Amino acid sequence: MKNLILSVFLACSAGVALAQDVTLNGETIMSNGAPYAKLKKSNGHPLRYDIYSLSGERLITVHHNSNMIDGNPAYVMTFLNDHEQAIIVNKTSFPAGLIKKIVKYKLIDNGATVNKAAEAEFVDKFPIPEGYMEIADQDRWM
Repeated sequence: MKNLILSVFLACSAGVALAQDVTLNGETIMSNGAPYAKLKKSNGHPLRYDIYSLSGERLITVHHNSNMIDGNPAYVMTFLNDHEQAIIVNKTSFPAGLIKKIVKYKLIDNGATVNKAAEAEFVDKFPIPEGYMEIADQDRWM
């Protein structure tokens, strides 16, 4: 019985250790207490968030599109280095859900650049639906 309890405790502890503590401290995204990237909100319309490196280079832009997917607000994420796009369906509070996704999928390398391999996986996992938005239209958001 003691071995069973110890095994359950160790399994639960391992799961907790893998969880990431992601918070927003002012404009700084923090991951497990360390600066990860910066998040800045625009005051314009449509609502837009920009993800910056810790040194201030704009890397990703995320804007609300008035469309809904399955009754949830949709946000288009554009990686500025190559204009690849993904769509985030917001089922949680925003921008908390956004910063958690950015950290969970390891989209930023060392607070400095977009992780290209992670970006490719992210774009494949969250593709823009056919005809949802043309990349050429994205120029007005940048």
